[in-house]
Amino acid sequence: MGSAYAPMASKDNDFCRPDEVSGATSPPRLRAPYLLVRASAREMSFFEFVRDLAATHPDPDPFLCLVLDAEGGVMTSAAHGEWEKDEMAACLSAASREFPAVAAQETSMSPRTEFGLSAVALLRTDGWHTAWTRLPMAVGRARHLAVIRRASDEDPRSLGRLALHLAHAATQAWTSCERTLVRRSQCVIERMRKKLQEFEKVSALAQLCAGIAHEIRNPLTTARGFLQLFAERCDDKDRGYLELTISELDRIRELLEDFMGLCRPDREEAAEVDMVEIARSVHRFLVPEASLCDIAFELNVPAHPIPAAVRPAQIKQVLINLVQNALQACRGQAHAVVRLDVAEKEDRVLVQVVDNGCGIEHMDRIFRPFYTTKSTGTGLGLFVCKHIIESHGGSISVRSQVGAGTTVTVEIPKCASRRA
Repeated sequence: MGSAYAPMASKDNDFCRPDEVSGATSPPRLRAPYLLVRASAREMSFFEFVRDLAATHPDPDPFLCLVLDAEGGVMTSAAHGEWEKDEMAACLSAASREFPAVAAQETSMSPRTEFGLSAVALLRTDGWHTAWTRLPMAVGRARHLAVIRRASDEDPRSLGRLALHLAHAATQAWTSCERTLVRRSQCVIERMRKKLQEFEKVSALAQLCAGIAHEIRNPLTTARGFLQLFAERCDDKDRGYLELTISELDRIRELLEDFMGLCRPDREEAAEVDMVEIARSVHRFLVPEASLCDIAFELNVPAHPIPAAVRPAQIKQVLINLVQNALQACRGQAHAVVRLDVAEKEDRVLVQVVDNGCGIEHMDRIFRPFYTTKSTGTGLGLFVCKHIIESHGGSISVRSQVGAGTTVTVEIPKCASRRA
């Protein structure tokens, strides 16, 4: 066939004239003169199985294994044993003259070439024996497999059995591998589908946040303004209550701004603060709530400061949310204890909220938006916490046992990264 050979794909995608072979020490492979049609990924993977089977076959005599398309064009080659350069070129040149004719007449093979249910054509040309068989199934454009070796006194039907073995073994191995890859691909697709569903929920949440911000911030601003007016006309005692109310309204506004961070980049800039002091302020803020519920709220922090570049209002919001969740889980428990720990871990800050409450049953759902086990909860607490911590370049993990308690671990780099 000369230069009309179909492309013979090689592992390294190198190509040269068909009468040249690789000079490597590994079994040589013929190379096509130019790339006519690049082999598909499925075809290339099948070729690798054919090459591996040919290279590792225990047959003591050299042979050349070829994969061909429907017209008899060579798609790839695999050499077994030691071959001389000129010998391999002569082998292919002699056999290839017969390939197109065999491909055109494959339906009229002689009955004497039948092996079981598969037909093998046996050819002899210029001192070479060739066994040609149809692949059990088409792999892309690959339709046939041929095995060529120098003619000898050996029964040529043994070459036919070899061709059948290579064709069926390569096809079965490739099919099994492809099925495994399909199953893995299906698992990946399913995971991506779930991720897409989560993303859609987040998108819906972002739109909801925009509406909530507009509807809540305006009444808050109005209420705060009237309270400031009343504070100017009250005595010192009543003014203190009004100022406390105004500060709580400011806190609600800050929480709303943090909540809005889910649908737009955070406006608060990172600042170097003492994580120990943040933990102490959270402890002071929630000790009254814990006392009302008859829960011991312990604080475990080092005596020295732990500086970290974070967005302090957001970190404080996370700690308040985690501790309040722990207090909620401990309600009604005898000898209930909630502990807030802060420590250093190399270049990171380690924060843990530990409780001996009821524990968490569905661990795989806790970070999903709108999932909650509380009758009055929104299901956004841990979701917002995870968003805030990850925006700092940190991580949050939960370890829980039903009836024994829960430990929430937060790790934040001391130099927090800025991510929207």
